[in-house]
Amino acid sequence: MTVYTFDCGVGTSSEAWLKEFREHKINSFHLHVRGWEKELLNPDGSLAEKPDFSRLTCNLQRAKSYANYFVFETHCFRGADWPMTDGGRAPYMSELWRRGFTEWLTAFMAYLEEQGIPHPQWLWYPYDESIAPGFLEQTKLVHQIDPHVQIFVDSHTTHEEEFEQWAPHVAVWCPGYADPATSPHVDWVRRSGAELWNYFCGVAMRPINISLRHRRAGWQGWAYDLDGITFWTPTAQDHVKPMDCLVISAVFEGPRGILGTRRWEAWRDGLEDYQ
Repeated sequence: MTVYTFDCGVGTSSEAWLKEFREHKINSFHLHVRGWEKELLNPDGSLAEKPDFSRLTCNLQRAKSYANYFVFETHCFRGADWPMTDGGRAPYMSELWRRGFTEWLTAFMAYLEEQGIPHPQWLWYPYDESIAPGFLEQTKLVHQIDPHVQIFVDSHTTHEEEFEQWAPHVAVWCPGYADPATSPHVDWVRRSGAELWNYFCGVAMRPINISLRHRRAGWQGWAYDLDGITFWTPTAQDHVKPMDCLVISAVFEGPRGILGTRRWEAWRDGLEDYQ
């Protein structure tokens, strides 16, 4: 079973963090991929500069022998227009945008191949908790560029017709805190051949009994025969207020090293129960 958290690169950032994550049964890792901070488009839609992915190298090399998956969060490609060298912007999914995106994604895949990360070991994740039309349009473009790229969707639909539009393009469905016993979406996923993961958000965890979320996750994985389980977020995030981090996070870096919590240990307990 895949065990994954939205850790934003923390779990692969050092040998100490990787050891901590592996001890807590996590075998797949989340990484942010920057898009166009430096990579503007020329007026003809080509990239003005060759993309540089080197900041990911240490994380990938540190964890690739342990990773079921690397999940690449690419929110810069979430329906946004692309800045150009002439001061303009290429509208999302316009001809110029598509040309730049094709060049960027081709370079990214070549980089992963150089790092020894094959297609089956990584997932493309541009839209968070969404199945917006722009996302579907992007997945179709991705598969025109390379049909082997695997798409990760942490959302779901209750409309079968909509699901059928998505099904040919999705490798992993990860609905938030779904109950596989009651959701019709689960049967559709099973028939499509995609993997079914499950996750919950760590918001407002302090008043909730740790057995109802973190420990229960492993039990759900077993009871519903899930392909993967995960949660957001194990670690403090830059965009979350400091006091909120105390409520949602499960593991911290303190002055004497990595500091776990009861939530962090309950997560591991549930996975040991699963095993």
